[in-house]
Amino acid sequence: MVKSRYRGINELESRVDRGEKCLAKYQSINPTGLIFTAAVMCRIMLISEFDPFIMLYDSNGFIYDLTEEFAPVDSLLLEQVYNLSREFLLNYNS
Repeated sequence: MVKSRYRGINELESRVDRGEKCLAKYQSINPTGLIFTAAVMCRIMLISEFDPFIMLYDSNGFIYDLTEEFAPVDSLLLEQVYNLSREFLLNYNS
């Protein structure tokens, strides 16, 4: 779904350094003020069926709400999302 809407995804997939560049970008973002970014990463991890995220998504209603409704969550949950995002991006690059 994401690939069909955003042409940049194909370019990103073709880059050898995609994991490092995405990780650097997400590390530069303030996680306490960027609900939208967290929700986008949640959706990407969900669509990619990233198991560590799926377990969190299935067990935490707030993460479900963030992913589906872009609902705000507390800073501890945001930190979990960013840690999982980091792990996802590093694994995706491998």
